[in-house]
Amino acid sequence: MNIEQLIRECDALASRYYRLDSGSRERAARDWMQLIRETALKIEQSRFKKPKMNKLHHTPPHPDHASDHT
Repeated sequence: MNIEQLIRECDALASRYYRLDSGSRERAARDWMQLIRETALKIEQSRFKKPKMNKLHHTPPHPDHASDHT
């Protein structure tokens, strides 16, 4: 599941939690919190991944230094 799907699922579980009567909320709260933890972990992991470089990016020399590279 991607992050957007996880967030939508968290929203759905929150909605489910608030629709339940107070006697049934304990399990719904655990499910909701578990998914929030998983989502937060996935977000943290994605923030610290190094971007994949498919191509090497070449920056052309500055015009003032172009003669240095020829």
